[in-house]
Amino acid sequence: MAFCRAAILPVLFCLCALGARADEKPGKKIPGFGVTSDPDGDCDITFKDGKVLLTLPGKAHDFAAELQRWNAPRVLAPTPVRGDFIAELKVGGQLKPGEVSTIPGRRPYHGAGLLLLKDRNNYLSLHRGAVYLDNRVRHYANFELRKGGEMTVSRYEVELDDQDTYLRVERRGGNFYALASHDGVHWKVYDEPITVDFPAALRVGAVAVSSSDQPLRCTLAGLAIFRKGVADQPQP
Repeated sequence: MAFCRAAILPVLFCLCALGARADEKPGKKIPGFGVTSDPDGDCDITFKDGKVLLTLPGKAHDFAAELQRWNAPRVLAPTPVRGDFIAELKVGGQLKPGEVSTIPGRRPYHGAGLLLLKDRNNYLSLHRGAVYLDNRVRHYANFELRKGGEMTVSRYEVELDDQDTYLRVERRGGNFYALASHDGVHWKVYDEPITVDFPAALRVGAVAVSSSDQPLRCTLAGLAIFRKGVADQPQP
């Protein structure tokens, strides 16, 4: 069933951490977003003018089950979202990975975007991504699936410009569709969905990752869930 923005009401939610370590400091409470998670405690996370500003140092920060690494800064909904929905997020800033990777076997990469989780070994992500490849930085919509602790799908064909980007993931049963737009009106789409037998309820949030020795500075804005004919009350 196709979604129409005019027929969908927003679901507002606050956010919390996933998989926090016992020695991890409690996250910050950010108005309209909720609680942040910074597992390594070395990322700067602030809130200004309705945006979350993230600065990651030039060190390895990833959310990659296949690497057993979950130290990327992130925000997540405490209450799972049930059924079909649309998740949206605007990622701003300049993504400029350098030539040096901080994760063996991985290219230098900056990315930030949506995270849809069953658990930390099973999830979908859609990043505004930038990878250093062939002596240049390539910007694209990075759409990936981790299942059973392995990266089972990686899609990277949708090219983007180096500018603020709206990201959208639409869930229709077991099919997940990825879209990206620079203006929120004209969308580039992965024609084929990622199909996976995830449960009806998933946590939804945002994450920023880096495998570059260059700092990543980005903004997150407008994180929202849309469900057909349903409007949840904002959580405190």
